[in-house]
Amino acid sequence: MVEGYSREDDQLEIKAGQTDEESKSPLAAMEKFSVTGSSRQLKEKMLADAFVMQNIAILGQWTTLYAAPNTGKTLLSLWLLREQIRAEVIDANKVFYVNADDNYRGMVTKVEIAEEFGMKMLVPNLNDFDVREIRHLMRDFARDR
Repeated sequence: MVEGYSREDDQLEIKAGQTDEESKSPLAAMEKFSVTGSSRQLKEKMLADAFVMQNIAILGQWTTLYAAPNTGKTLLSLWLLREQIRAEVIDANKVFYVNADDNYRGMVTKVEIAEEFGMKMLVPNLNDFDVREIRHLMRDFARDR
């Protein structure tokens, strides 16, 4: 269950000709979420997207890079972010990098890099940051956008 959410809170819109019982059916819920018919508006928004990491990550989207350890994910990410900050595509002050898989020495090195470019770095267990909160924070950002 999502925190603060219950099925009783969910009010489905009743369409013409639907009974109250039909409006609460799983089919009605699925229809409510359908984006069919909005391709033009979706395409217009897509064209306005800004890449925060060229050809990899789009502004406002959660991006996760997965690969074997020590393959360069972090260095590639930091370099791509730096390039977009330098090109003034993104505002460094609004970049929050979650470094949740580094040893202490590596974390300190990456914080120095983040400081050089003005971006923010979040590290579990430092400054009261609990990595379990990131999902809730991202949900709140999406809702407030």
